[in-house]
Amino acid sequence: DTVTMGGTPEVGDIYTVTVNGNGVNYTVVAADDTLEKIRDKMITAINSDPTVGATVTAAAGGSGQITLTADNAGTAFTTGTSVTQGVADVAQIDTVDLDGVVMELGDTYTVTVNGTPVTYTTTGGEADINVIATNLAGLINGAVGGTVTAAATGADGKITITADTAGTPFTATASATNVALGTADNAASSSTTTANVTAINDNTISSANTTANVTDEVTNALGNIQFKGNGEVDTPQSLTIAATFAGGSNASFALDISKMTQYAGPYSPRSYEYNGRAAADMTEFNFDSEGHISATFTDNSVRQVYKVPLAVFANPDQLDVKNGMTFMESAESGEASVVSAGSLGHAIFLPNSLELSNVVIEDQFSKMIMTQTAYNASATSFKTMDEMMSTAKDMKR
Repeated sequence: DTVTMGGTPEVGDIYTVTVNGNGVNYTVVAADDTLEKIRDKMITAINSDPTVGATVTAAAGGSGQITLTADNAGTAFTTGTSVTQGVADVAQIDTVDLDGVVMELGDTYTVTVNGTPVTYTTTGGEADINVIATNLAGLINGAVGGTVTAAATGADGKITITADTAGTPFTATASATNVALGTADNAASSSTTTANVTAINDNTISSANTTANVTDEVTNALGNIQFKGNGEVDTPQSLTIAATFAGGSNASFALDISKMTQYAGPYSPRSYEYNGRAAADMTEFNFDSEGHISATFTDNSVRQVYKVPLAVFANPDQLDVKNGMTFMESAESGEASVVSAGSLGHAIFLPNSLELSNVVIEDQFSKMIMTQTAYNASATSFKTMDEMMSTAKDMKR
């Protein structure tokens, strides 16, 4: 059902919603300056009510609207509404304060009500300011009587001006004028002490059934399905469904159940847990001393994705040397035995390190010097023999 509220929110207005005869009331407060605020608070009241809240669930609809939905599908409920105007008209009251100690001839006090000025001029013979207040109140009643009623309170020169019709506002101002050569001690002021309230009797609330309740109906007789020992359907292989709908329409169709299986025991759903992660791309990877490759993904997760194996040979010195500082298994080296780095006393990897040459520079330089020296000596011997041959040829000639 949909409940629709309307009207001007005023303090004290009471909106009522009943469900199955059980009423829920909400009284408007000063903070409820819109229908939406009243609607939301009424929703809270309905849902928190132990009786109504157990029958329907209230939710916000359009502007000033509440939707009531049955907690149990197929279970109907009835909705009623009412509204009470909570605020009556209030008469405005203004208070005029007159001040003055020395009563001088010619001082004036003026009160203007709805644009009509009323002035009292002192005679100099007034006993105190309260006498002036009484005389001025009489003048006000004579000038604007029927609109407001003025009365002196008899204390401190105060006059109350009250609207004759509650809910009808008025304006009032006050002023004082001192005589030219007198003591400037007279003054007058006006203030509203009770605000005017004009109650607007325009509150409305109504309900309408927007989604009809429908109870389920059995339109076909119950039947039995026989299964074989292996769980396959035995009979029947198909079911003819003849449906009769609430609107009077009929329909029939054949439902193939030949592929249906049924195993011993009832179907019982079980809970499950998952510990996977959403798809993510790898952003970088790192090695450790044992050959693990740890990958970092875009979801900031880090996990090991591979482990680099380590090959061990019985006679590594007999490996065949290839270009680029690579080696190949040979008959003399034996077959490779794949192990994990860092286990059983085997070697470890040195991540982020560059492999240096396995050549001993000192030995190579020594051999190079020896080779150069031997070359020089051989070259000198050939030169000496050449010179000796040339000299022998010259002597023969």
